Amino acid sequence: MQEDVVIETTLYTLSVTDPESTVVTCDVTAITPNTNIMFIKPSSNFNEFDIVLQSNPSLQYDVVRTYRLDIQCSDGRRTDSGVFFMNVLRNKPPVFLNLQTGEIVLTRSIEGEFVSAYDLYVYVTDGKSTTGPRSLTVHVLGK
Repeated sequence: MQEDVVIETTLYTLSVTDPESTVVTCDVTAITPNTNIMFIKPSSNFNEFDIVLQSNPSLQYDVVRTYRLDIQCSDGRRTDSGVFFMNVLRNKPPVFLNLQTGEIVLTRSIEGEFVSAYDLYVYVTDGKSTTGPRSLTVHVLGK
């Protein structure tokens, strides 16, 4: 999971079966390191459970890179358990692949001006990291 995720995200859907078709319940018994940013909830399908990362979990790759969830399921008579790991991926700064693509919009009209070229200094941000400036020269052609 990217460290800058902000929306509630289903990480995995766990399907369970019971030989007698008894209703099964599943719970997270432990999360290591201890946190409350993940939980399990019944899916819309019978005997399926979603492992969910809550919205705005504030993941930090440099602090915690892997979370371990211990999960236990039971039909009331028998139990079974398993482990789920969620790895945190470092946010990478945006990268300029080609400055000639994309859209740069004027905030005012330059009609009637006599400047034949403008040097633009372009920055790209993803909300966490900023890359730039990269220079882009725009030549204005007459009409």
